[in-house]
Amino acid sequence: MKLTRIAIIDDHRIVTQAISGLLAQFKDFRVVGVGYDGKSALELVVSQKPDLLILDLQLPGLSGSELLPIVKKAYPHLRVIILTASQIKQTWQKVLALGADGIALKSVASDVLVEGIRQVIQGQMFIDPDIQQELSRNDSGVYLSLPEALAEQLTRREKEILLLVLNDLTSKQIAEKLNISDRTVSKHRENIYHKLGVNSSDEILPILQQMTN
Repeated sequence: MKLTRIAIIDDHRIVTQAISGLLAQFKDFRVVGVGYDGKSALELVVSQKPDLLILDLQLPGLSGSELLPIVKKAYPHLRVIILTASQIKQTWQKVLALGADGIALKSVASDVLVEGIRQVIQGQMFIDPDIQQELSRNDSGVYLSLPEALAEQLTRREKEILLLVLNDLTSKQIAEKLNISDRTVSKHRENIYHKLGVNSSDEILPILQQMTN
């Protein structure tokens, strides 16, 4: 049984205590540290090198959305689940676009969060069902609402692949996740890049941000 090392960052101590208590019930989880602001989050990631970071979106100092790209760039294998009380759809979309491996409301059920952690550790994406329902409402089940002008150009499969590309999955990982060939994924990526007018995945996020501003 592989042990998953987890760090929890939230400025409300009752939240860190509740999640720590929940995870302590499972032999394959170990909470290696808790923090209450952006600075302590960075210190924990550096000192403890957790496998998974459960990160509150609103923090004193550096916010969760500011920390997310920093830690993902420095530690590409670190999985990050964002916790948020926000009900704003655009906030959820931004978190997903920045590379979160999962996102959940603070009202998420304990068993759903535990299952989400397991999904993320296995390389899958976890979306709180309540968030998923809202994000999918006008987007045919796709977990990312794109600018209308672009959404009209992309097929449903291209939207799915675009989301996974934004979450730093390789073509091989995407192929495995969607049960299609590497060649098919590469072709879809070429089509997406062509429609966006970019040459690589690194250029996609700035383009999307420009289109939504």
